[in-house]
Amino acid sequence: MCLLAAGVFACCAPPPAALDLCPPAPAPVGELRLTARCASAYHPPAPEGTRGPRMPTQAIADLEKRGEWGEAAAALLLHEDPGQAELRLNNLTGSAGRDGRDSDLAAVAFAQGRLAEALELLDAVLERRPDHPQALWNRGVVLAHLEPELPLLAAESFERVARLGETGWSEAARARAQELRERSRARQAAWTKARDAMQAFMSDPRTPLPVEVIAPFPGKARESFYEALRSAQDRQGALALLPLAEALDHDSGGTILHGRVLAVAGADFARRGALARQYAQLLEGKHLDPARLVGELRKSGERDLLLGALLHAPAVERQVAEQEALARELGDPWLSLDAEIDLARLDLEKGRYLSGAERLDHALEQCTKRQLPYQCLRIHRELSSGAIETNQVEVAEARAREQAGGAHRLGEWEQETAGLKALAQALRFQARPVLARAVLGEILARAPRDGKTCSYVHRNLAVLFLRNLRHDGARKEMDLALGCGQPIYLVGASVLAELARVHPGPSDAADIDRALKDEGLRDKSPGRNNLALAHLGRFKLISDPAGGQGLLWKAIADSEPLMGTDTASRDAWSQSFQDLALDAARRLEAPAALELMARRLQVAVPERCALMVVVDGERTAVVTRGVDGGTKGSYDVSRRSPLVGSLEGLVGPEALARLDGCARVDVLTTSPLDTRSGLLPPRMAWTYRGGAALVHGPPAPPLHVVIADVEAPASLHLIRLRPWSAPPGETPKRLVGHEATPENVLAAMAGATAIDIHAHGIVDRRLSGATAIALAPGKGGGYALTAEMIRTRARLKGAPVVSLAACGAAWRPAFAHETDSLPQAFITAGARAVLAATVDVPDSGGAFFSRVSGRIQAGEEPAVALRDERERWLRERPDKIWVKDVLLYE
Repeated sequence: MCLLAAGVFACCAPPPAALDLCPPAPAPVGELRLTARCASAYHPPAPEGTRGPRMPTQAIADLEKRGEWGEAAAALLLHEDPGQAELRLNNLTGSAGRDGRDSDLAAVAFAQGRLAEALELLDAVLERRPDHPQALWNRGVVLAHLEPELPLLAAESFERVARLGETGWSEAARARAQELRERSRARQAAWTKARDAMQAFMSDPRTPLPVEVIAPFPGKARESFYEALRSAQDRQGALALLPLAEALDHDSGGTILHGRVLAVAGADFARRGALARQYAQLLEGKHLDPARLVGELRKSGERDLLLGALLHAPAVERQVAEQEALARELGDPWLSLDAEIDLARLDLEKGRYLSGAERLDHALEQCTKRQLPYQCLRIHRELSSGAIETNQVEVAEARAREQAGGAHRLGEWEQETAGLKALAQALRFQARPVLARAVLGEILARAPRDGKTCSYVHRNLAVLFLRNLRHDGARKEMDLALGCGQPIYLVGASVLAELARVHPGPSDAADIDRALKDEGLRDKSPGRNNLALAHLGRFKLISDPAGGQGLLWKAIADSEPLMGTDTASRDAWSQSFQDLALDAARRLEAPAALELMARRLQVAVPERCALMVVVDGERTAVVTRGVDGGTKGSYDVSRRSPLVGSLEGLVGPEALARLDGCARVDVLTTSPLDTRSGLLPPRMAWTYRGGAALVHGPPAPPLHVVIADVEAPASLHLIRLRPWSAPPGETPKRLVGHEATPENVLAAMAGATAIDIHAHGIVDRRLSGATAIALAPGKGGGYALTAEMIRTRARLKGAPVVSLAACGAAWRPAFAHETDSLPQAFITAGARAVLAATVDVPDSGGAFFSRVSGRIQAGEEPAVALRDERERWLRERPDKIWVKDVLLYE
């Protein structure tokens, strides 16, 4: 019998066959905790391979008849049918049971391998109800199973469950937390003991060197071995390294380190001893004149010391040929990789990203071939850093995961932490806050008393809160970062510049000034200097408008020569124009705001029928120029959550009314708005304007290029699209099947006046930040046509109209860096107009794109052609609503 008492619905007894409904399941599903009554009691997971009772289909059907969807879902999940469980949970509506439903949906997502989605659901539940027992438990399970795993953060979640005092669950949670902490503590302790032993020996060579402690970490041990050998100040100090050299040689196979010890032990220490003492000072950061030491070493003939000094004195001018020659002379593949990594890092710092990446790719091949996995970890870290600088944030994520995962397998604690930091950066730049926060939390838990880690974590958490317009959280994290007693650098400066507008602090001016000075001491990169100018200009706009504007214009001028090669300068240039436009809108100087955005997009200022929209944080600026050329604007600071999905409603009725009567509207805006649909209603003819103002020569002879019937890799599991049919009377140049490789497509497009691409659009973060087009594999197996390839390698001399009949071709996620979508890349490369959709395009959709393209080729205004064809399709095919999401770029 069930009773309703004090507003709580309670059953005195479980439903019949409750244990059969929710049996203990094997891991990993059996590790989960569900909110259903039948799963309320704690049961350890069943042993692996256990087969549970047959699914009680009738009992589940009875539950569904009574509307007990949560109970039915739990039974289905624990009987290993997560898909059906998800369907039942989606029947639960209303806010009353939202937390339980979302916690259970997270369990389903985990069971299906969607761990990041599970974490997002659980964090949302815990934000609404921090003590939700099932969500806390499941969060611990998810964090422990992530790749890379986050055991200390998982332990914290289980400890919170333990404090709730639930019978069975609290004891189990306490045990799991203890196991996770002990395992992590043991790994850290073993690595730290080895590191400390090497450091003690380097400080005093008379200290016994416990090879058995150091040898389990051959990567860190070998790195330390070279430093100890260089620092040895007499023959005895060098020979003391023989046992370690032999152990490491045995691990890698060969005698190269044994030979290095004997070579150094045979040196003339009357001369080398003093240089080795200076080298030890350089290693400790205590040498007063590294450049003088490098000069002395160049004359001394001590080539191994010279290479080491060059690696540890980045401010000293280096010569590529000298460093490469040193590595060759020493004949040690480890040292050769040291030199390559250092030269690649120098390339990246100087903005020579292509050269740096090529060096690192070659080094990665060598470290794999030579079986030097520790060096591979370092290379993955540099590749991740370089990918961030060039907006390849998905590549950055993949490289960071390689480093963190590889380091975990090798037991290299320090390298694992470095990999987690790189991963947090890649996730932050992709605007994936939940996973980024989790990784940052694990980093802090690994070194809770380290000031540098404290500052790093809290300033990055501040960025994540700021991106989500949670200004109180950002302020709190920034204050914590400042309290760590360490520099906050450029990231901290950018946060303070933003907070000064919405949540200022009393010492912000001094803190941002100090941050930019620290950045200048650390990083001499011109691009980052330009970003520093842009951040300071944004900050000063509030208290000193004229001074702020001056700094922003200087950032633009200094960035302009570097736009083609330097991502940081491109970001500074774009951000500065956007800040100036927003400032003009704030001062109700609408014509100036419109002109600034036109300059930012490198297009002529429209004399009439134009719309400018800028959204940045809580600010929205809208400027309209009507048929009569009259210009009006609005400025609003009421936004409290980031824009997502369609932009419908962003431009208000008054602004829309001012555009009535326009034959077409030029829209001037920046990413991510220019990759979203709905900004203006379908009844209007409008186009996104952008791209460099390229000057084309005489009209090119008509050449229609079609890419269709593509043989994409079978591993992508893409359905074969319908064969493309040419309009009557046309004989286009076609690239089909295996011919449609990225290389062939780029070559064929060069002289085209019309380009139709009828292929699958794919979203693969390893390939591109934007949607990429799946083509046939070409050289090296590459099959994707990406925005980055089009922007850097395509030259469209025929000023073509490009139709991208590929799913989501206009789409691009919001990144912290300025980057391209596919249409923007085509415009930059020289296209006259580009048609692309933000959603999936059905197989039959190619006909729509062909019709619009044909109308444009026949002389119709592109925006009018799109509007009229869209209205015709919606009249004749009302179900084809996807045509509303086809955008035009000119």
